[in-house]
Amino acid sequence: MNAFYLQHPAYTKLELKTALIESFNQLKAASSSFDERKLFSLQTSYWGCRYTRFEWLLEIQSHLYHHRAELYTLLTCYRRNGLDVVLFE
Repeated sequence: MNAFYLQHPAYTKLELKTALIESFNQLKAASSSFDERKLFSLQTSYWGCRYTRFEWLLEIQSHLYHHRAELYTLLTCYRRNGLDVVLFE
């Protein structure tokens, strides 16, 4: 992951937003073309974990929900401490 982040730095809010949208679009384009055989074929991660493509899609979805919950918790803590945080402009 360190090598990935060194090759793909994103520093500004706009760069982060752009990277997230581009990544989502790439994932959507790739996964939309999967037939049943491809969807249930096993794929191994670089760290050795093995799942089907379908399971990887579930992992990606749960990971995004995890980060959404982290963000919600962080914003709740800020608001409880009197900080006005605007998430969506």
